[in-house]
Amino acid sequence: MIRTADAAGFSGVIVSSKSADIYSLKTLRSMQGSHFHLPIYRMPVEAFVEEAKKGNLPILATTLSQKSKDYRELVQLEDFALVMGNEGQGISPFMTDQADQLVHISMKGQAESLNVAIAAGILMFYLS
Repeated sequence: MIRTADAAGFSGVIVSSKSADIYSLKTLRSMQGSHFHLPIYRMPVEAFVEEAKKGNLPILATTLSQKSKDYRELVQLEDFALVMGNEGQGISPFMTDQADQLVHISMKGQAESLNVAIAAGILMFYLS
């Protein structure tokens, strides 16, 4: 997802303090040098939300809830933060409450969900 954020022209990536080590050899290889092109920050989710709210940065968070909106219906934003949940549990209830807009990718087939990296790519390129 970090390499995709770089390719889509994002200005940075924030990784939850609960995320895997982004400097493991496997992760570094998968980034293909993108960690040299954009800043990557690690912080607790609560600190991220506080900083986003202070800077009037809208938070778009992915979820399959009834309150979410199809990403194609979103108003184009100049600046925003896109929050992707983990593969097993999605976003936290805290993030659900704090997000300015909950979003989802409507699917035509029978799959219950997409791989988080694929979903992130679709959303990053559409929104950028």
